[in-house]
Amino acid sequence: MIRLLVAAALSLALLTPTATAHQDPEVAGYVEVDGGRIWYRMNGAEHLHKKPAIIMMHGGPGGTHRGNMPYVALSDEYPVILYDQLGTGNSDRPGNKDNWTVERFVAEIDHIREALGLEEVIIAGHSWGGTLAAEYAVRRPEGLKAAILSSPLINTEAWIADNQLWIDQLPSEVAETIRKHEAAGTTDTAEYRRAELSSTSATCAASRPAPAAITAKVARSGTPPCMNICGARPSFLPPARSMTMTSARGYTTSPCPA
Repeated sequence: MIRLLVAAALSLALLTPTATAHQDPEVAGYVEVDGGRIWYRMNGAEHLHKKPAIIMMHGGPGGTHRGNMPYVALSDEYPVILYDQLGTGNSDRPGNKDNWTVERFVAEIDHIREALGLEEVIIAGHSWGGTLAAEYAVRRPEGLKAAILSSPLINTEAWIADNQLWIDQLPSEVAETIRKHEAAGTTDTAEYRRAELSSTSATCAASRPAPAAITAKVARSGTPPCMNICGARPSFLPPARSMTMTSARGYTTSPCPA
């Protein structure tokens, strides 16, 4: 039976591994997927076919593998595969909006497994990647041993309610500005952008300046999929409307606000 491990954060520091988190990949290359090629990197190749391979799905949409580099520390015991989703990082950027669907992003895991001959896997996903990992896990594919979900979006209504609570904690003038422009659909104004920046500073960046790993990730991020799936608004703000998909398996997911 598949073990579903839901984690708010993966505390890799507790593992005291000997691997260096930012070491170069032992193997790297491209995998053909629907719509183009995706780039992947692997460490712990000596464990292939002996231990389940850990495949890490990054956030976004439009993020890169760089934010998940600490997972490489697990390559002392497991094969660890990081990759950039289509449209971002080192992967192809075809710019075709037809590619930006949950189903196609989830199918990238199938292509990776087929290309590398991975019979047993542990999938891990953070944020948007956690949503994709959950979609993959509920299929109960053969050989899936575990799923690690870090801050995933599983239910749209709960996600919007949670973000309303975050806005409640902002200074009143900032919260009022955000809600006013969200309701009016005027999120392209300078006033809204200033409030948006205040919200970002309060909720998304605990250290100043941002860590190098974050700035490197942002530098390689892909705008097209994020803009098409999320819209111009950042994903931490509640939408006036949301692009919601109802899974046939009975739960609702949304990649991010539309």
